[in-house]
Amino acid sequence: MYTCKVCETRSAKRFSEQAYRNGVVMVRCPGCDNLHLIADRLGFFEDEEGGWDIEKFMDRMGDKVQAINDDNILELTLTDVAGNGTNDEETVGNGRSDNGNELSGK
Repeated sequence: MYTCKVCETRSAKRFSEQAYRNGVVMVRCPGCDNLHLIADRLGFFEDEEGGWDIEKFMDRMGDKVQAINDDNILELTLTDVAGNGTNDEETVGNGRSDNGNELSGK
């Protein structure tokens, strides 16, 4: 789950670990239809050594990141799902299988 910084809509998206680790992942916000870059390992949008991803970006910004995968999805709290009214934390799914991952942010 994540909160769109443009329109404040909370949503969850699934994507494969293969795409996240080796390709380009963009998600469309259901509230404002903006595309949000999650990972760019091919250098289409960012020219960073090892590729760009939201986890590295959030870490540099001093924000917390929590990976949501099949092993810990039941550990989500109501605040995780509903949000806490601030955009100071993002959660990015990067599960262990190619079955897809859930993107999450607080």
